[in-house]
Amino acid sequence: MQLSKLKRSVVIGIAGLLATTPTAVSAAEPTSPPKTPNLYTPSADEASLARLQDAMDAVNDQIRQTIEDSSLKGLGAIQYDLPGKRLVVYWKGNVPAKLTEQAVALSKSAEVEFRQARYTEDQLEKAKAHITARVQSGRLKARLVEVGPAADASGLNVGVAPGEAASAKAELASDVELSFYERPLPEPAYSRWDDTAPYYGGGGIENLTEGNWCSTAFGVRSNATGAGGMLTASHCGALNSNWATIWSLRTYGKMTARRQDIDSAVLTGQSYSGYVYTGNAAAGSAALPVSGSRAPAVGKSVCVSGSFSGYKCNVRITHIGLTIYIPWAVNNVFRTEDQDEQGSVGHGDSGGPVIQLTDNGTKAGAIGLISAIEGSIGAKRPCLGITEADIPGRECSWIAYHVNMTSILSLHNLWLLTA
Repeated sequence: MQLSKLKRSVVIGIAGLLATTPTAVSAAEPTSPPKTPNLYTPSADEASLARLQDAMDAVNDQIRQTIEDSSLKGLGAIQYDLPGKRLVVYWKGNVPAKLTEQAVALSKSAEVEFRQARYTEDQLEKAKAHITARVQSGRLKARLVEVGPAADASGLNVGVAPGEAASAKAELASDVELSFYERPLPEPAYSRWDDTAPYYGGGGIENLTEGNWCSTAFGVRSNATGAGGMLTASHCGALNSNWATIWSLRTYGKMTARRQDIDSAVLTGQSYSGYVYTGNAAAGSAALPVSGSRAPAVGKSVCVSGSFSGYKCNVRITHIGLTIYIPWAVNNVFRTEDQDEQGSVGHGDSGGPVIQLTDNGTKAGAIGLISAIEGSIGAKRPCLGITEADIPGRECSWIAYHVNMTSILSLHNLWLLTA
């Protein structure tokens, strides 16, 4: 689903429609001075939502810390009920008194409700790993699309290709309850556009080696070497591929690290910053400082900001802990649905940022990296930002898949650049 066959004249034509013709600038040096950001101004609703989710995150973190410190066994899942302004904690067995007491103490920040879980997180993760091993062995005839825990920890949800649910059910056995359903195969969202160093996340980049376009996510730094970099999706290009900005072809970096299992890669060689674009597609310049990473949870509200579709909020996390197959296995994935059912993620957005507004909506919490879209007829919608008329063949969806940012940072041994 890359946009590699498009002519550069098409892209330059779009540039003429969306912004003044960019002035050519020589490749930036890694020591580029900081830019003055055009800060995004959140609405009152966005600021209110940011305060609520910040408070719920704090309660979630404290509960999980208590579970870890006290070696408590039984956690199934934690779900965000934003309309009810409460956390729902699914627990297998009797809830320890330490947790119920803590919930009461934290109730001024966010209400905590305990419900019974059928399985624990560990049980579900072990069962999911077993299924993924079957897929990767090549011994499974049915084509799996995704597998992950049910939001209430009642079992595993197993998405299979259309017409293959019966076959998958016959082939797969598990120690946990499996719920089978049909889903179209996910499609990588291959493909703002005229950034200068130090580069922001959410920018548009061109693969000079292979000819396709993608987006960037967040600036990072290596814990091992101290080198700066920028995250994008691994399916965007090969190791050692060279990248540039789309409009002026400024040198952006080389792909020096790449992991298909978490669909992420690191571009290095230039200077990168702790800001992320939150404006319109292509020519948008509004940005927010990154405050740190956030963990995905079912029920959370997030914003997507690919360089081809632009900034779009009112996007809800519906599933976490997924493994999807595109066709290789991508782990630590969460799925989102645009609550307005708009085509807010599409071709060219791969590698772009998924954020959770924090600090009254004035900062961006890095929660994910755009990986794929659902390609079914029912999920496809007219593209926001760069439309199908602008770039023939571009497709977009209101249902998308993203890789958990905390997993990316851990497995690549990176820390986020913040501002």
